Amino acid sequence: MSYKKTLAQNHLSKYGRFGDTEMAESKYVSPGSLWHVNEKEKALMNRGEGGERIVDALGSGTFNPVTGKEEKWIFTALSVGLGLAQGIQGAGASRDQARAERKLEQEKIKGAHDAIEALGDVKQSQVKTAFSQFGEASKSAGLEKEQITESFESAAKKSGLVTAAGLEQKKSGAWNQFAMKSKGIYSKLGETMGKIEGFMEGEVTKLQDVIKSSRTRIGLLNKQADKKFLGIW
Repeated sequence: MSYKKTLAQNHLSKYGRFGDTEMAESKYVSPGSLWHVNEKEKALMNRGEGGERIVDALGSGTFNPVTGKEEKWIFTALSVGLGLAQGIQGAGASRDQARAERKLEQEKIKGAHDAIEALGDVKQSQVKTAFSQFGEASKSAGLEKEQITESFESAAKKSGLVTAAGLEQKKSGAWNQFAMKSKGIYSKLGETMGKIEGFMEGEVTKLQDVIKSSRTRIGLLNKQADKKFLGIW
């Protein structure tokens, strides 16, 4: 079957005009149709759909008066045509890579958010332990609950801890001030909480930087993933 087909194509190719010495079968533009082409055009078609569409777009589109087959003999700047085919392939590979990298960046963002949530659980556990130890120390010192509350609130106001309570980035500094302006078990609590908050703030900042960087990267990758070659492919 393929042998007869080759003989038929060889026969038809004899009637090619203006440098069209080959016959090539369309697989994408007009499946099954035979075109009169030259060697470079045929090589371009062999590259795949992109190459075939370039040949079709730039070819003459006339019909051979003997064979009745479509001709592609007007094909200016063949080197440009080859470059276009390579460009299409390169653009496709670039888009695929951009999409894969975008997925990785999205996973990094999700991982960072999960890590921040996990840190929150760790912090909550550490804070609970710190205040539990503070409570035990208070009992050992013979302090009543009212005394503890009053002394704590007084020291908290002096150190600025109260006004910084809603600001995550200032909590470590406020607790450190609390430790410096307090004595005994209060100072110890301030040191412990300062370390807990300081660690939390540092780790969250790092993770937020990861999220920010990944979002910026995704913005660039979105453009690359959707970019068309010459605006049409």
